[in-house]
Amino acid sequence: MKTGFIFKNRHSSEFGVILKTKSRPALPGVKSYRYDVPNMDGSYDFTAANPFGREFYNDRIFELSLQITADHLTALERKTAAISAWLTGSGELIFDAASGVKWKGRFISEVAYTPERRGKTAILSVIFQSTPIGEATFNTIDGIRLKDAVYLDSDIPLDMSGYFVKSLTSGSNAVDFVNLGDFYVRPQLEFIGDMKNITVIFGDSKIMLEDLTGNAVIDLEKYIVTDGNGNSLLGNMQGDFFELPAGRSVLQIYTDEPCTLSLRYTPRTIYDFDFSEIDWGDADAETV
Repeated sequence: MKTGFIFKNRHSSEFGVILKTKSRPALPGVKSYRYDVPNMDGSYDFTAANPFGREFYNDRIFELSLQITADHLTALERKTAAISAWLTGSGELIFDAASGVKWKGRFISEVAYTPERRGKTAILSVIFQSTPIGEATFNTIDGIRLKDAVYLDSDIPLDMSGYFVKSLTSGSNAVDFVNLGDFYVRPQLEFIGDMKNITVIFGDSKIMLEDLTGNAVIDLEKYIVTDGNGNSLLGNMQGDFFELPAGRSVLQIYTDEPCTLSLRYTPRTIYDFDFSEIDWGDADAETV
C-alpha cells in the first residue's frame, strides 16, 4: 500500500520518498475582520458581512518531512536534485490518506537537508501552500471514473446524470439540488432549448435572463452568463450570483419553453469526503 502523495501527476514513491506529515490541518484559518471601537467592550465582527453571509478562509499550509536514502552521498545528492526539480511550481496535490480529494498547491519553501549516516540518509522539510477547500476528482455531469478514489460502499452512483440533468416544463419548476460535499458550491447551470426568458430563484437571490435566442449557461463560479457559442449574455441578465450550501436545496426555475437543465459542479470538502450518507431525497442512489 502506497503512503505518500501525488504532485503534478507524479507520486512520491517514484523518488523513493518516505512521507512523514508534520502538519495537515483539518480546517484552514478564517479570514477574520473585526473593528475595535473606543469606549466599547469587545469589537464588531464583520467576518461574515458579505453578500454570501458566511466566513471565508485563508490558504491552507501543508508541512511535510520527506525521508530519502541512497547508497552513498553522491547518489543522495542526485536524488535530492531530482526531488527539488519535481517540487518547483504549482499543480494538483493529492495525499494517499485522502486520495479522493485534490488541492491546488504550490511549493513555497526552500529544500534544506542535512545528510546523515555517512551520506546515506536525509530528511527534507517541505511546505505547500494550497487552496483552503479541497475538490473531488470528478464532477456531477461526467460522473465517476475507475481512477477516481470513491469507496465501494459509498451511497453514490457511477452515472449521476439522472440526478443532475433535469427536464423542465414551460412555466414554474421546483428543481431539487443535491450537494455531494460538505462545503458550498457554485454550479454551472446549462439550459438547452428554445427559451426566451429564464428566472432562477434560490432563497432571496434571483437571476433573470431575458430576450434569449436559445441555449444559455449561468456559471455561478466564474460570474458569467453565455449562450451556446460562448458569447456573453451579461447584458441580458438581472440579479445576483449565489452559491448553494451542503445538503439538499430547492431551486425555483421559470422558463417560457420546455428545456433540459444540466447542473455541473465539482464537489468540495473542508477535509475529506464521506459519501455514505448523502440525502438524495425521495429516490435513493444506487451505490458504486
